Amino acid sequence: MQATLTLNWYHIKSFALLTGDKIYDAGFMRQFSKPGVYLWVEQGAHGSFSNYVGKTNECLVQRNLYHLARLLSLKYSLPRCYNNGLRYVYADPLKFPVEKSYEAVLNPAALSDERYVAIASGMQKYLHNLTLYFAVVEDISVVAPAKTDSTNLPF
Repeated sequence: MQATLTLNWYHIKSFALLTGDKIYDAGFMRQFSKPGVYLWVEQGAHGSFSNYVGKTNECLVQRNLYHLARLLSLKYSLPRCYNNGLRYVYADPLKFPVEKSYEAVLNPAALSDERYVAIASGMQKYLHNLTLYFAVVEDISVVAPAKTDSTNLPF
């Protein structure tokens, strides 16, 4: 038997809100210090698209702050088709001139200061293109790891 779960998506706008006033707002923390599903939407050269979908059994805010820390410390790489502030979703990633930021993930100590700054700058532009959505799910066990139905996404 298949059950339907309706998700109420809350628009968080960006990672900047998590590190700004919202993180210190008691009402915001009370609302999102719960398990749930989160969605990152990226503005690309050809429109908006889902970038990442995740779930957490703990706190939506803490989980996304974990991701933010890993992004800012270059523990995650930029998407392959990402260049100059936008992802080119219809470009061939092997032929498109991309920022090869995976080198920072593999061996950050080997980077020159200039290269590290260039990759970090690209990551900052990337973060500004992301919009976050949170959906609180009190019983996260009902969310199966299944393919996403894009017709129900909030954009």
